[in-house]
Amino acid sequence: MTVKSTLQQQLEILSAARYPLHMPGHKRRALPAPGLGCAAWDMTEIDGADDLHDADGILAAAMQRTAALYGSRRCWYLVGGSTVGLLAGIRALAPFGSEVIVARNCHKAVYHALELGQLTAHYLTPPVDAAFGIYGSVQPAAVAAALNAHPQARCVILTSPTYEGVVSDIASIARLCHARGVPLLVDEAHGAHYLPFAAQYGWQGGAVAAGADLVVQSAHKTLPSLTQTAFLQLNGSLADPAEVERQLDVFETSSPSYPLLVSLDGCTGWLAQQGCAAFAAWRARLDRFDAAAKKLQNTRILCCGADAPHPDFFAHDAGKLLLQIGAAGAAYLRENGFEPEMVCGPNVLAMTSPCDNTHALDHLAEVLHHWDDSPSRIAPAPPAHLLPAPGNTACTIAEALLRPARQIPMTIADACGETAEGLRDCPCIGGLSPFPLFALEDADCRYLSQPLQDSPAEDAAGDEHARLQRRVEGRQQCEADDAKVEQGRRQRRQQEALPAVQGRHAARRHHDAPDIRSTDTEQRNGLSEHFRALLQTRRDGPHDDSRSRHARQSQEPRP
Repeated sequence: MTVKSTLQQQLEILSAARYPLHMPGHKRRALPAPGLGCAAWDMTEIDGADDLHDADGILAAAMQRTAALYGSRRCWYLVGGSTVGLLAGIRALAPFGSEVIVARNCHKAVYHALELGQLTAHYLTPPVDAAFGIYGSVQPAAVAAALNAHPQARCVILTSPTYEGVVSDIASIARLCHARGVPLLVDEAHGAHYLPFAAQYGWQGGAVAAGADLVVQSAHKTLPSLTQTAFLQLNGSLADPAEVERQLDVFETSSPSYPLLVSLDGCTGWLAQQGCAAFAAWRARLDRFDAAAKKLQNTRILCCGADAPHPDFFAHDAGKLLLQIGAAGAAYLRENGFEPEMVCGPNVLAMTSPCDNTHALDHLAEVLHHWDDSPSRIAPAPPAHLLPAPGNTACTIAEALLRPARQIPMTIADACGETAEGLRDCPCIGGLSPFPLFALEDADCRYLSQPLQDSPAEDAAGDEHARLQRRVEGRQQCEADDAKVEQGRRQRRQQEALPAVQGRHAARRHHDAPDIRSTDTEQRNGLSEHFRALLQTRRDGPHDDSRSRHARQSQEPRP
């Protein structure tokens, strides 16, 4: 971009007018690093620079320009990524302690919002595509059934497009929600390029145009904007803009970066001035790649080339190239000058954007053809980590954090019937755990126990997913805790054999928070009462910060 954004020009005028007796400390003279020319107009909320949390000047005008480009009622600039928008948006729609309907493949920030708001989640599980082992689209019929089953739900939360580019029928889902007066929040972090003008180039089905009430978009993921920049778009009247702003005050920094804000305004200006030409060229590059991919004999690419149809997809973002080449194929890409976005089992994700080099995808196609024909090519195994449907929720995430937990071996004999303690990093499905706070069944244990590698050779090569496998299964930690686990089993067997001890245990259970990792039906039914009592105790009694979450995992419940 050679033309400065409107906001940048305004800030440069302000910075030249007076000497800064205010933040930031570099005083626009001592650059934090060579090449950071933006320090010359890095600002704080001085007179004339507006205030992101009470915008009525140059920042308000910038956000209005973005809202007009997307066709939304309101737009807020976010400098904490889409995470801030998800936390604030969910909190604005769902009062403390209320119920929500949530797609299972949401980002971990959604689960953090459930935790902070002490929300009860009713989960939507999209179908799993067997060929690639990824989630398909959220089905409108499933949303309708969930709304009928849970009429007290305060909002519906889902992701479209997904990390792999799978798009849901947001227009139909929005109509179902609005017919019941329920707002719809869409995490469109990977779909900021779904603008009105983009539809003519093949990117239809954006959440703003489809009528979602709150839409969170990461401008930096697919558009020319700096990392950590995002938009929060508002439509209709079901979401209260004043409450959204109040929650942004809670979750977003009170010292927003003006260079990041300028990046968002500059991105808006670029889209308005050069967007159509850039998107037409992007589509042409993708069409050439698709034609070249049709000639591949041994390499499958999701919804590209000769790939078979995927009946569980409403649509797919052509800008996401999910290659089934495994870790060995990803290493081959690196040897030939390409760094992929993600490697997970057989799947390797390559992200494109309207800003790609003219011939980058042509070169990628050539590299894939060489890989496809190579006699040393290692064929990746089919996806083995298909996600089972979750079991029954044992308690809310917030309740679980007040309960003790323990490490156990991830085997069917040891783990079946237990309750998963919380979130685990899993880049294959958006950085979240497959089973937060669900009762584990046989299928869950088999899923969590299986390796993610394609072959022993990849593991020997140091595939980073070997480390992920160890983190998910926790084998090393489980081995270290074997003695403690066995001791706990003996104690439970003694309690089951002695009715008198059982009676005392039941009496004590009235006052103690139960261990959710080994609760029976009676305990699970009483979790809400235990949680309310424990909250009241914490409000009335002294607050004890000495017990960290890690410490709680190794201690028994306290009276």
